[in-house]
Amino acid sequence: VSVQAQILSLLRELQRELNMGLLFITHNLSIVKKLADSVAVMQHGKCVENQRADTLLSAPTHPYTQKLLNSEPTGDPVPLPAGQAPLLEVDRLRVAFPIRKGILKRVVDHNVVVNNISFTLHPGETLGLVGESGSGKSTTGLALLRLIRSEGRIVFDGQSLDTLNRHQLLPVRHRIQVVFQDPNSSL
Repeated sequence: VSVQAQILSLLRELQRELNMGLLFITHNLSIVKKLADSVAVMQHGKCVENQRADTLLSAPTHPYTQKLLNSEPTGDPVPLPAGQAPLLEVDRLRVAFPIRKGILKRVVDHNVVVNNISFTLHPGETLGLVGESGSGKSTTGLALLRLIRSEGRIVFDGQSLDTLNRHQLLPVRHRIQVVFQDPNSSL
Protein backbone atom coordinates (compact mmCIF):
# COMPACT_ATOMS: atom_id res chain seq x y z
CA VAL A 1 0.00 0.00 0.00
CA SER A 2 1.41 3.39 -1.00
CA VAL A 3 2.05 6.22 1.43
CA GLN A 4 -0.61 8.22 -0.41
CA ALA A 5 -3.21 5.48 0.09
CA GLN A 6 -2.31 5.18 3.78
CA ILE A 7 -2.67 8.93 4.31
CA LEU A 8 -6.02 9.04 2.49
CA SER A 9 -7.26 6.11 4.57
CA LEU A 10 -6.12 7.82 7.78
CA LEU A 11 -7.85 11.05 6.77
CA ARG A 12 -11.13 9.21 6.10
CA GLU A 13 -10.85 7.40 9.43
CA LEU A 14 -10.18 10.64 11.35
CA GLN A 15 -13.02 12.33 9.52
CA ARG A 16 -15.46 9.62 10.63
CA GLU A 17 -14.17 9.43 14.22
CA LEU A 18 -14.05 13.19 14.79
CA ASN A 19 -16.95 14.12 12.53
CA MET A 20 -14.67 16.69 10.95
CA GLY A 21 -14.84 18.47 7.62
CA LEU A 22 -11.99 17.99 5.19
CA LEU A 23 -10.75 20.46 2.60
CA PHE A 24 -8.62 18.45 0.19
CA ILE A 25 -6.50 20.44 -2.26
CA THR A 26 -5.21 18.49 -5.25
CA HIS A 27 -4.82 18.42 -9.02
CA ASN A 28 -5.37 14.66 -9.08
CA LEU A 29 -8.86 13.93 -10.44
CA SER A 30 -8.71 10.24 -9.58
CA ILE A 31 -8.30 11.10 -5.89
CA VAL A 32 -11.15 13.61 -6.10
CA LYS A 33 -13.39 10.91 -7.60
CA LYS A 34 -12.63 8.55 -4.71
CA LEU A 35 -12.58 11.00 -1.82
CA ALA A 36 -14.71 14.08 -2.36
CA ASP A 37 -18.40 14.54 -1.61
CA SER A 38 -18.39 17.91 -3.36
CA VAL A 39 -15.89 19.59 -5.66
CA ALA A 40 -14.95 23.21 -6.24
CA VAL A 41 -13.03 23.89 -9.46
CA MET A 42 -10.67 26.84 -9.58
CA GLN A 43 -9.35 28.73 -12.59
CA HIS A 44 -7.11 31.80 -12.42
CA GLY A 45 -7.77 32.22 -8.70
CA LYS A 46 -11.57 32.04 -8.99
CA CYS A 47 -14.02 29.25 -8.20
CA VAL A 48 -15.77 28.57 -11.51
CA GLU A 49 -17.91 25.62 -10.40
CA ASN A 50 -18.94 24.10 -7.08
CA GLN A 51 -21.22 21.03 -7.00
CA ARG A 52 -21.72 17.60 -5.51
CA ALA A 53 -18.91 15.38 -6.79
CA ASP A 54 -21.15 12.92 -8.63
CA THR A 55 -22.97 15.75 -10.43
CA LEU A 56 -19.84 17.71 -11.30
CA LEU A 57 -17.94 14.66 -12.52
CA SER A 58 -20.82 13.35 -14.67
CA ALA A 59 -22.35 16.64 -15.92
CA PRO A 60 -20.05 19.63 -15.46
CA THR A 61 -21.60 22.98 -16.43
CA HIS A 62 -18.61 25.31 -16.72
CA PRO A 63 -16.51 25.11 -19.92
CA TYR A 64 -13.25 24.97 -17.93
CA THR A 65 -14.48 22.03 -15.84
CA GLN A 66 -15.63 20.26 -19.02
CA LYS A 67 -12.23 20.86 -20.60
CA LEU A 68 -10.46 19.66 -17.45
CA LEU A 69 -12.44 16.42 -17.30
CA ASN A 70 -12.10 15.83 -21.05
CA SER A 71 -8.34 16.30 -20.85
CA GLU A 72 -7.99 13.32 -18.54
CA PRO A 73 -6.35 10.52 -20.54
CA THR A 74 -8.74 7.72 -21.39
CA GLY A 75 -6.14 4.99 -21.43
CA ASP A 76 -7.22 3.93 -24.90
CA PRO A 77 -4.11 2.71 -26.74
CA VAL A 78 -3.02 4.55 -29.86
CA PRO A 79 -2.73 2.22 -32.85
CA LEU A 80 0.94 2.02 -33.75
CA PRO A 81 2.39 0.93 -37.07
CA ALA A 82 3.62 -2.65 -36.90
CA GLY A 83 7.36 -3.16 -36.93
CA GLN A 84 8.19 0.43 -35.97
CA ALA A 85 11.55 0.77 -34.20
CA PRO A 86 11.44 1.90 -30.57
CA LEU A 87 12.13 5.56 -29.83
CA LEU A 88 13.46 4.79 -26.34
CA GLU A 89 14.76 1.53 -24.91
CA VAL A 90 15.71 1.31 -21.25
CA ASP A 91 17.29 -1.91 -20.03
CA ARG A 92 18.10 -2.61 -16.37
CA LEU A 93 18.38 1.07 -15.39
CA ARG A 94 19.78 1.43 -11.89
CA VAL A 95 20.55 4.55 -9.87
CA ALA A 96 22.26 4.33 -6.49
CA PHE A 97 23.54 7.20 -4.39
CA PRO A 98 26.52 6.61 -2.10
CA ILE A 99 26.04 6.75 1.67
CA ARG A 100 29.13 8.34 3.21
CA LYS A 101 30.12 8.27 6.86
CA GLY A 102 32.96 9.23 9.11
CA ILE A 103 35.46 12.05 9.04
CA LEU A 104 36.85 10.91 5.69
CA LYS A 105 33.33 10.51 4.25
CA ARG A 106 34.01 7.00 3.01
CA VAL A 107 31.30 5.19 1.11
CA VAL A 108 29.78 2.63 3.46
CA ASP A 109 26.75 1.65 1.40
CA HIS A 110 24.45 2.78 -1.40
CA ASN A 111 20.86 3.99 -1.40
CA VAL A 112 19.30 2.31 -4.46
CA VAL A 113 16.65 4.71 -5.78
CA VAL A 114 15.94 3.06 -9.16
CA ASN A 115 16.44 -0.69 -9.22
CA ASN A 116 16.81 -2.42 -12.58
CA ILE A 117 13.81 -1.04 -14.47
CA SER A 118 13.32 -1.78 -18.15
CA PHE A 119 10.81 -0.43 -20.67
CA THR A 120 10.38 0.43 -24.35
CA LEU A 121 8.64 3.50 -25.79
CA HIS A 122 7.61 3.72 -29.45
CA PRO A 123 6.98 6.92 -31.45
CA GLY A 124 3.47 8.25 -30.74
CA GLU A 125 3.13 6.14 -27.59
CA THR A 126 2.61 7.43 -24.04
CA LEU A 127 4.15 5.60 -21.11
CA GLY A 128 2.89 6.57 -17.67
CA LEU A 129 5.53 6.22 -14.97
CA VAL A 130 3.48 6.11 -11.79
CA GLY A 131 4.46 5.87 -8.14
CA GLU A 132 4.24 7.57 -4.79
CA SER A 133 6.56 10.40 -3.78
CA GLY A 134 10.11 9.14 -3.41
CA SER A 135 9.59 6.07 -5.60
CA GLY A 136 12.20 7.09 -8.19
CA LYS A 137 10.11 8.62 -11.00
CA SER A 138 12.00 11.92 -11.25
CA THR A 139 15.32 10.17 -10.70
CA THR A 140 14.50 7.92 -13.66
CA GLY A 141 13.90 11.00 -15.83
CA LEU A 142 17.17 12.59 -14.73
CA ALA A 143 19.01 9.33 -15.46
CA LEU A 144 17.47 9.11 -18.95
CA LEU A 145 18.81 12.60 -19.68
CA ARG A 146 22.14 11.49 -18.20
CA LEU A 147 22.02 14.35 -15.71
CA ILE A 148 22.88 11.88 -12.94
CA ARG A 149 25.00 8.72 -12.96
CA SER A 150 23.24 5.47 -13.68
CA GLU A 151 23.90 1.90 -14.72
CA GLY A 152 22.11 -0.02 -17.43
CA ARG A 153 21.43 0.65 -21.09
CA ILE A 154 19.63 3.69 -22.53
CA VAL A 155 19.04 3.79 -26.30
CA PHE A 156 17.29 6.80 -27.85
CA ASP A 157 16.29 6.67 -31.52
CA GLY A 158 18.79 3.88 -32.16
CA GLN A 159 21.70 5.67 -30.45
CA SER A 160 23.17 4.37 -27.21
CA LEU A 161 23.43 7.23 -24.71
CA ASP A 162 25.59 5.30 -22.26
CA THR A 163 28.92 6.22 -23.81
CA LEU A 164 28.23 9.75 -25.06
CA ASN A 165 30.16 12.59 -23.48
CA ARG A 166 28.64 15.91 -22.44
CA HIS A 167 29.22 17.55 -25.83
CA GLN A 168 27.78 14.58 -27.75
CA LEU A 169 24.67 14.61 -25.52
CA LEU A 170 23.71 18.22 -26.37
CA PRO A 171 21.85 17.49 -29.63
CA VAL A 172 20.10 14.53 -27.99
CA ARG A 173 18.95 16.68 -25.06
CA HIS A 174 17.25 19.04 -27.51
CA ARG A 175 14.99 16.10 -28.41
CA ILE A 176 14.47 14.71 -24.88
CA GLN A 177 13.20 17.15 -22.28
CA VAL A 178 11.74 17.07 -18.79
CA VAL A 179 8.45 18.79 -17.97
CA PHE A 180 8.69 19.72 -14.31
CA GLN A 181 5.88 19.14 -11.81
CA ASP A 182 5.85 22.84 -10.88
CA PRO A 183 3.58 24.37 -13.56
CA ASN A 184 5.38 27.74 -13.49
CA SER A 185 8.70 26.02 -14.26
CA SER A 186 7.11 24.00 -17.06
CA LEU A 187 5.80 26.93 -19.12
